[in-house]
Amino acid sequence: MFEYGYNNYSVKNLLNGNDIVTQIEVKNATKDTKFLDLQAKNSLPALLSNQLPESEIVNNIQLNNNIKAPIELGETLGTVSYNIDGIEYKTDLIASHSVEKSKFWNYTINIGFGVLLLILIYKSFYNKRKKNFR
Repeated sequence: MFEYGYNNYSVKNLLNGNDIVTQIEVKNATKDTKFLDLQAKNSLPALLSNQLPESEIVNNIQLNNNIKAPIELGETLGTVSYNIDGIEYKTDLIASHSVEKSKFWNYTINIGFGVLLLILIYKSFYNKRKKNFR
């Protein structure tokens, strides 16, 4: 029986810790940091039949809802799992680098308010000047 087990089954790593599992695009991120690789937090060793085709080893990725910047290096953003012969092998997906929040909208809003303020000041000054010349 032991010989049968050794001849027909092997321990294989489905994933190694820090393997890149997928890449996502992060909302509200800077141009330089918006593409984020998600890595396996831990290795996933499994006892597999030597007859199991690799095409049947398929991962299931579950991402957290509403992923957006800022994100810290190593932050958990989801999970990856494999279901083989009724056994689930699962680990967290973590950020491979920090993702900075884009300041584009902040700058745009500030510039918009600045332009609006200048228009109001100009109108106020223009109206006062117009009254003085009548």
